Amino acid sequence: MSSSEKLSKTTVPALLELTAASQYNNRLVVKYYNNLTMRKAFLSTTPSLGLLSKENEDKVITCITNLFKAVSMYFDSPLSQEKAEVIAAELLSKYEYRSLKLEDLVVICKEIKEGDVFKITPARILRQVKKYSDDRQKLAIAINRELSESSKTALNNQLQERLNDHFKSTANVDKLASRRNQIESRFK
Repeated sequence: MSSSEKLSKTTVPALLELTAASQYNNRLVVKYYNNLTMRKAFLSTTPSLGLLSKENEDKVITCITNLFKAVSMYFDSPLSQEKAEVIAAELLSKYEYRSLKLEDLVVICKEIKEGDVFKITPARILRQVKKYSDDRQKLAIAINRELSESSKTALNNQLQERLNDHFKSTANVDKLASRRNQIESRFK
């Protein structure tokens, strides 16, 4: 096995580049991004659809249409280009969906193809996007709580370490404290 083959197996291509390719190949998306979950997609560092559309809206529309046309191939009647573009336009026009990432759309596509749906329509896809968006908001709240709790404990640990490092007590502090306790107990 050559070094370039090893490198190609360990390097994951960017989802934006895979989905925007003129000869779109869903096999590569499935190969590299099939293990995505909502949590992984949320924590990914890629930009949202809104930010991507500011740079190049046509490219983002192409990416979205390619993803949803590919997932429709799992069903009896694949989506036409026009129907897939309607979905892309809807996602980019609604503020709540502009925060989604391409990784989120891959997770949505996985949910659609693994669901109990037999016929795919733009309305069905948009219902799934709405459900996913609501679930993603709940996940964001839960992750925020986890991070705030872990940051509180980390902050407390840092403060304790700084106190231990910089607070110096006198050598006879223990003697003075025991003497004070003896005096207090004697006069009780």
